[in-house]
Amino acid sequence: MKAMALEKLLFLKSYPLFGEFTDSDLETLEPLAKIKKWDDVEPLFNENDPTDGIYFLRSGRVQIFQAVPKEKDITIAMVEAGSPVGEIGLADGLPRTASARTLGRGSAAFISLADYTRLEADQPGVAVKIVKVILQVMSARLREFTGKMFSVNK
Repeated sequence: MKAMALEKLLFLKSYPLFGEFTDSDLETLEPLAKIKKWDDVEPLFNENDPTDGIYFLRSGRVQIFQAVPKEKDITIAMVEAGSPVGEIGLADGLPRTASARTLGRGSAAFISLADYTRLEADQPGVAVKIVKVILQVMSARLREFTGKMFSVNK
């Protein structure tokens, strides 16, 4: 196995959200996952961009924000290693709902929307497991957001 393929497979096996995935599932995902690395503050995507895929953050931090013209950006979330970024667009196929930028050195495994769509057709069981991961993350984020909203209003 090539070094990069082995690196991706080891990352996928260690990724907390992939705990329910079998070795076979992860071997199916390995060729689809593209490792992306960055050293500084860089945009991952902008609000209203077409969804191109999902990032599984393996190191570093990502700021999810809404840009407000002539004002300071509004931070929606700070995403840490071990969490996905861009999951909403993968779930519904609609344009990005917010912008995302890296905050210094980091890396992620990126699965494109096109590859995920092929995975749905070729390996629906693995695709369903990814959807379950996305639902877990979205549910946790909604609960956190709801808790923050109600604590502000008390």
